[in-house]
Amino acid sequence: GIIIFERTGGTTDPNSPHIVELEGAQLRQGVHMDVKLNLLNALADGSRYSVSIQGWDRAGNESDVNAVTNVLFDVLPPVITIYKPQNGDVFNEPIISIEMNEKLAEGTLTFKQIGGTADPNSPYEVPLLPPFNDQGRFDDLSLVNDITLNDGSTYSITFNARDPAGNVSDHVTVSDIYYDITPPQIVISDPIENSYLNILNVTYFIDENIINGQLKIDQTLGTPDPGSPHLIELTDDLLSIGQHTVAVHDIIPLVSQAEYSIQITGQDRAGNISQSNEITQVIYDIEPPVLQITAPLTSTIVNHTIIGFAFNETLQELSISWVDDTGNEITKLLPEKYYLPDKYEQVVLADKPILLSGAIYSLILQGTDLAGNTAVTQIDNVEYDYTPPDFTTVSPASNSFINQTLVQFGFNEPLASGQLIWQAMG
Repeated sequence: GIIIFERTGGTTDPNSPHIVELEGAQLRQGVHMDVKLNLLNALADGSRYSVSIQGWDRAGNESDVNAVTNVLFDVLPPVITIYKPQNGDVFNEPIISIEMNEKLAEGTLTFKQIGGTADPNSPYEVPLLPPFNDQGRFDDLSLVNDITLNDGSTYSITFNARDPAGNVSDHVTVSDIYYDITPPQIVISDPIENSYLNILNVTYFIDENIINGQLKIDQTLGTPDPGSPHLIELTDDLLSIGQHTVAVHDIIPLVSQAEYSIQITGQDRAGNISQSNEITQVIYDIEPPVLQITAPLTSTIVNHTIIGFAFNETLQELSISWVDDTGNEITKLLPEKYYLPDKYEQVVLADKPILLSGAIYSLILQGTDLAGNTAVTQIDNVEYDYTPPDFTTVSPASNSFINQTLVQFGFNEPLASGQLIWQAMG
């Protein structure tokens, strides 16, 4: 009798068919179990065969051919691979990519907590079910419905497999896989809402390293900014844990008198995305206020310290100074009721300056707006005179007798106006 192994598929077998002659006890009548045919090194691993048997009795009668088909010859263990995650990776969802070189009868993925926050439910075993036990590569398989990992824990993932022939694979393990579902915390501390600035520095804090981040500056009101929204990519040290400052005004062309909102978006290694608090009503202003002294006027003489002035925007500080021709200066801060933009006339200071009569002064008005821009305006040659003129050499004298109306008089300073009055006394 003979047994014939003939390849029908799978791996190529150039020596097919393989014919084995039965001999000795193999020819006896009855059932024969576990017959060794010494074909282990002859058949091709991975080939599929039809196996047939045929015999002849001593009289020369030929039996029917009995055959079984689609018999897979497999003596090698399956080769399995984990492509994702890799050692030291971080993820926020149990997603894996695996490959096997043949269909598995059984495959298991085991997640075991090895560090980080304790996970009382570890280890987790996930069986590979059809079609994911077939030969080939499977990318980004989500196991989110199969296991619930613990936030902040570190795991190893082990892949074990057995093929239909009973061959067991070498296990494959990746380690130090950190599971993180907590997004990074990003907090902007400066500037604050409703602030006026002539330089824009954004200061923020992040509580973990992130892999990318973006600072968004968006014009919301005020002077239109055609480049808005501005997006600044955070790089290098600006992505590391801790506090950082970005000099925005040195990076993008901001528009003066525009109002902006500010926000930062960041993503950590696990893929968790977070947005910072949004800072609104940030007014960027690099233009100084326009100031004007309306009273007194240049080259005038006054006997009071009443002043008039006007300006075009809200101020945080306003002062007026009197400087004489020797450089002596008297400065008075104006109260907050004069900080709103307007024209102010006949302003009488509660704390009046003590000026020298007959001295000539320059008046300097200085104002600082809410963004810190300072402007100065000045008028000159203002004479302060509170001493009345002194008349001398008056003729006729008191109690004298005259027969004509000629008079003589003198005074010690130029007059703006004067009168000579004759009044009857009796």
